[in-house]
Amino acid sequence: MLLEAVGREEPTAGGTWDAFAEGTVNGADVLAGKAGRPDAFPDIRFSLTAASPSLYGVSFDAVRAEGEKKGDLLNGEIGTPLPDSLLSFSLSLREPYGFRVDGPFTVGQAAGPSAGGVPGASWDNGAANGKMKEGFRVSGKVKIEGALSTLSHSRGSLDIDRLTFRSGGVDVSGEGIKVVLSSDGIRWASGTVQTAGHPLQVTGKATWAGDLDVHLEGSVPAPAIRLATDMFDRLEGMIRMKLRVTGKWDDPFVIGTGRLENGTFSFKKYAQLFEEMNADAVISREKIIFEHFEGRSGGGYIDGRGELPLRFSAGQKLFFSVDFFDMRYPYPEDLHPVLQGHVELIGPVDDILVTGDVEIQSAKYTKTVRPEQALLTFRRRIADVKARREKTDFRIRLDIGAFSDGTILVRNNLADADIKGEFRIVGDTDRVILLGSFDVLKGTVDYGKNRYELTRGSLEFQDPRRNNPGLDFRAETKEGNVTITVSVSGTLDKVEVDLFSDPPYSKNDIVSLLSLGVTSENLAGAGGSVSAAEAAAFALGPYKGRVEEGIRDIIGLDRFVIEPAYSSSEQSLGPRFTAGKTVGERFSVSVSTSAAANPEGRAVAEYRIFENVYLQGAWRGATPERNDDLGGDVKVRFRYRQFRDIFRDTE
Repeated sequence: MLLEAVGREEPTAGGTWDAFAEGTVNGADVLAGKAGRPDAFPDIRFSLTAASPSLYGVSFDAVRAEGEKKGDLLNGEIGTPLPDSLLSFSLSLREPYGFRVDGPFTVGQAAGPSAGGVPGASWDNGAANGKMKEGFRVSGKVKIEGALSTLSHSRGSLDIDRLTFRSGGVDVSGEGIKVVLSSDGIRWASGTVQTAGHPLQVTGKATWAGDLDVHLEGSVPAPAIRLATDMFDRLEGMIRMKLRVTGKWDDPFVIGTGRLENGTFSFKKYAQLFEEMNADAVISREKIIFEHFEGRSGGGYIDGRGELPLRFSAGQKLFFSVDFFDMRYPYPEDLHPVLQGHVELIGPVDDILVTGDVEIQSAKYTKTVRPEQALLTFRRRIADVKARREKTDFRIRLDIGAFSDGTILVRNNLADADIKGEFRIVGDTDRVILLGSFDVLKGTVDYGKNRYELTRGSLEFQDPRRNNPGLDFRAETKEGNVTITVSVSGTLDKVEVDLFSDPPYSKNDIVSLLSLGVTSENLAGAGGSVSAAEAAAFALGPYKGRVEEGIRDIIGLDRFVIEPAYSSSEQSLGPRFTAGKTVGERFSVSVSTSAAANPEGRAVAEYRIFENVYLQGAWRGATPERNDDLGGDVKVRFRYRQFRDIFRDTE
């Protein structure tokens, strides 16, 4: 109220205030409109208490004040129980409203309440170990004289016995600090300041108009960068700096030089860790210019240059030019490729473009793969390639050329192959798109009891919207004196498989050769030496199991099974594929077909009339020996665990 009364800017204040006053009022002055004159209140005493008050952003749990008018002066004391402050003051009630403040003070946050439990100023009770968390605390003595109407003429001193500050992982402490107030402004006179235990030399001044000219020289922890930008997840190391702070106190500018020594950092939600980083930087008013940096990452070496804005609010852009050698990259997680090359990072912090050229020095895939899951797993992984673990508020766009001269290796239970590739990585780290091709130089595939030599193999990525490569693979194996060729073509979404042999056999005989080692003719003449159950189980082994569950999930069916069946037209065993879907609570339909040269198709539709009564329609496709069949039945169905449960009508 006093500041507002003398024409100063209205302070930002809050809290609950209680005031009590008593004294003598000169009624004539009040009636004459002279209530603002000191003579209007020849005698007055007051007391003031406040709960959770705040002024200019500094808050307390409690404040008390009391005073008494003597002549033209208002004398009294202002105190807070915790932190412990007791300031005596004297204020003239006539122009220019001269004042005097003298006494000890403590302002700021502490680690927790005192042993007596007395409430204090903005305590942070979350620090169980007694260390201060985010915030500050200043204690000392003040002795200032001046006038409210002309604060720039104030004189005196501020002696800080103890200063502690913590923000963004940066710890600052100070002792014996003396600040002198004069008509020129506020000047740093003496004192020691440390950042993370390292001395920091401070000199300079600030005018009453808010102009700064402060010099800082010493070492500060690397996390101090968090005060300018919050793009780092991990940030360690020390920065030796020599800085000058100019501008206004509410809009400062920093210029100077700095050197990062043995730094470690990583970006938010990005697994690449940069270690042993050393960098020389020039700090301008708007950005940090890294003239040169070098270090290690992923077991390799990295060096380059760049620019990092100190502010990103106006769309300022960062720029980094980076060379790296023998660097292991964390994505994809199953490959962890070792790379060398050159990339550039350009753009605002929330939308960075990464462009350049990369050579894959080595990448090895050794993960054990179940044959029945391989195609489904590969389709899912390649359709949803990501280069970071989680979605965040910033994205990294990609435009990187890459090549591998046979350095991508597959060494697992399914394949042994060397692969080369020339491709581009585009999209962004939430949706990576590949454009280009991969070719198999040499390789073998072990499937079932056979080893296949890859005579041709390529993946062509041509769709800029999604990863759906074209397939062109050819593999050969020998079974006795028969050479069998397997051809895979189409796309990842629609795979086409064909079988050939030399000398030529039917596809049914080729499947029989691959699974059982004999043709269907030999199997029919085997005189029962190989049972139908054994043959079917052996032939269908690679298809059974988890693949059925995976296909059901993909196409949304209730039932998808692959089971052995005997083809009357082919007189041979082969796989039968059955798919089914339930609609509502009463209707279901299933369709099945065999994998023979003349496939036998069947379809069954079923409708539940009552609890155990069903109406069923069936169709069986034509074969060379018969025409289509279409029929219907009424069926009564009971479910039981044991035969005797039929008579008890229990399920």
